[in-house]
Amino acid sequence: SVCLRKAGDFNPQALSNTMWALATLRVQNPDLVQMLSSVCLRKAGDFNPQALANTMWALATLKVQNLDLVQVLCSVPLDKAEEFK
Repeated sequence: SVCLRKAGDFNPQALSNTMWALATLRVQNPDLVQMLSSVCLRKAGDFNPQALANTMWALATLKVQNLDLVQVLCSVPLDKAEEFK
């Protein structure tokens, strides 16, 4: 799909919005979710609070088991505490 081919070009907002949309619609596409999760892992340091929240909600809703991504997403607010006001 186009999303699979372009996922590496997505910015944090596009990544989190796509994950959110998949979860909202209850789309079961493990390959797409895995690809998006991999890109999220690489770009997590650029996520703002809303992108973090949307992505974490999507992971929980889709029951994605990706401990590495969850740990990284949880560490971002700690690393960027001064920016998150």
